[in-house]
Amino acid sequence: MAEMKRVLLGRKSLTLLIIVIFLHAVFFFYQCNDVKRDTLSGTELEEYVNGYQEYVSGVLTNAEEMLENPLFSNKNSHVYRNLVKTKQDFQGLLDITPIVGENRGVMAMIPFRLTGYLMLLMGIYYVLCFMAERQKGLYLLVRCTSRGRFPLSLERVFTLILGLFITGSLLFLTVLPVAMLRFPGANLSRPIQSIPEFSGVLSHVSIFGYLCLIMLRKILGCIVTCMLLYFCMSLLRSSLCILLFLGIFLGEYLLYALLLPTDRLCILKYVNLYTLIFSTQDYAHYYNMNFFGHPVLTGTSSDLVAAFAFLAFSLLALWQFAHQYPKAEGKRFPLLDRIGANISMKKPQLSPFLWECKKILFSQKALLILCMVLYLAWSSSQEISYRDYRSTYVLHWYEEFQGKIDETKLKDMQKQMDKLVKKLGKLEASLQHQQELLPMEIQKGHDTSKIAQNIASLMAAIREYNLNIKGLTEVQEHAQANYEFTKSSGITVDLLDPTCYELLLSKDYQTVRQNYLYVLLAVIFMFSGVMAIESSSNVKPLLHVLPRGGRPMLLRKLAIVFLLSVICALFIHFIQYIQIGKILPYHSMDAVIQSIPCVHYLPIIMTIRTYLILLYAFRCFLAFLLGIAVMTISHYSKNRSNTIALSVFLLVIPMVLLSYFFLATGA
Repeated sequence: MAEMKRVLLGRKSLTLLIIVIFLHAVFFFYQCNDVKRDTLSGTELEEYVNGYQEYVSGVLTNAEEMLENPLFSNKNSHVYRNLVKTKQDFQGLLDITPIVGENRGVMAMIPFRLTGYLMLLMGIYYVLCFMAERQKGLYLLVRCTSRGRFPLSLERVFTLILGLFITGSLLFLTVLPVAMLRFPGANLSRPIQSIPEFSGVLSHVSIFGYLCLIMLRKILGCIVTCMLLYFCMSLLRSSLCILLFLGIFLGEYLLYALLLPTDRLCILKYVNLYTLIFSTQDYAHYYNMNFFGHPVLTGTSSDLVAAFAFLAFSLLALWQFAHQYPKAEGKRFPLLDRIGANISMKKPQLSPFLWECKKILFSQKALLILCMVLYLAWSSSQEISYRDYRSTYVLHWYEEFQGKIDETKLKDMQKQMDKLVKKLGKLEASLQHQQELLPMEIQKGHDTSKIAQNIASLMAAIREYNLNIKGLTEVQEHAQANYEFTKSSGITVDLLDPTCYELLLSKDYQTVRQNYLYVLLAVIFMFSGVMAIESSSNVKPLLHVLPRGGRPMLLRKLAIVFLLSVICALFIHFIQYIQIGKILPYHSMDAVIQSIPCVHYLPIIMTIRTYLILLYAFRCFLAFLLGIAVMTISHYSKNRSNTIALSVFLLVIPMVLLSYFFLATGA
């Protein structure tokens, strides 16, 4: 119990857990984004629900037809057994009746990858806490007692399981209320098949039950992964165990990313630790793998392999730790030690700036933290994509009348509108004539196929003209509003499609605020030890009396903070820019920025390109100011942990509250 209390209830552990839960809720709040969320709703959802039984019946019919096909008649083949299993599995779905409801909150929770990242982070932290006796030089003392070997290791295994279960449960209970409040009206007692993305789930389980199963699967995956790290610690007593663990997990990620579902080795894609933790939606698709000629569902096989791996790693780690008696440390890698000594002798002397870079980037793990935050920002933004809902008829008229807006252009647009209306009137008159002629010809007994064909073509042409008129009306209203702005402000603006720019600058505000929070967290964790490391090492007075200490050292730190802050801010904020540009290409970058309605208030005339450059430069400068704020907090802190806690309290919480205020007020 002492080990469990030390690891789970320690001050640092509880502080880290509170910060993790708080950040998890905040980022999930940003994830509930109406601009980007893509799931069926309205009439499309009703069509899916009404056609679900037909979908299941179609799968059963296809399976029966394929079973009767001579090509698949071999009863010892995987294909035949897979068809039989498919028929049996889907037979149980005939009595399920999906119900229409609010699905956006659930579809925000299930693919939210940050849950897996934070849970895995806490698990790795718990495992690293087990190395306390090595870091404090008590390893031999602990191992010389019988309770310091097997009983201690067994207690640590239970501590890891309990810690991850508590962490996963708290993370789940954190985002569930946020999802229900953000998208009210969701009935979690409905069958999981009520959500189109989970139509292939075979379980007779409610949405809430399926969410619990997903969370248990994530917890199981994190437990297995952390037990792998604990087993590596039993083999190696240095940072090599961390490298070995990272290499294995990186291999799992590469298998998931590179293997295709149709590949012969696709079993390694689905029976995979990365898939188990981060891509549980892959198990929602009905897919049976070939396991020695027998079809096995991917989710079931993955759970069984994970349970077996957990048992194997646990037993091996317990056996290894139980036989680690106190003895002198021998050189297990003499060749590596010799190579390291030769490199250390011959490497050049670093300048003060490069030495400071090495200290911040490697010793304080700023480079690792930067890579982790950048990957998190990239993966979370790639989880949901934008969609192009623009009408081709509107785009046509934007291209037709692009350029400076003046009275001549407005007159040309009105002339075009008059032509369309006049032509539409003629088509409607012709259609009315043909419709009146049709019953007369039928009474005379004449062939009416030609008249029916004319009516169909006239109706199609009328529909096309109505769409063109609707598109031109929208463009004309936009041009008229911009012209009124030109007359009132004296700034001549261009006519352009503002969809991509409005999405980037005003509509998708949640992604922008989420990116600011990612930048802030990266700055906090990267620079929390920039100044505090000298205080915790008791070398601060010594550095300030040296010629290269004091102000020169501070300038070097500021230069490094500036470079890392700019790199971090540019990368994270440009993710949104690039992602929007792939769906809605940017155009007319040389037009004045006031051509976009959402920025009419700007008093300075500049091009869109110049405005975007200044905007991202300002965001980089703001990141640098945040870096200076963290450095200041670090200067007055005794250690790195205090800097992180104070920065979260003084910077993150006010930013979140301010963001919530803007959302509540509609600003």
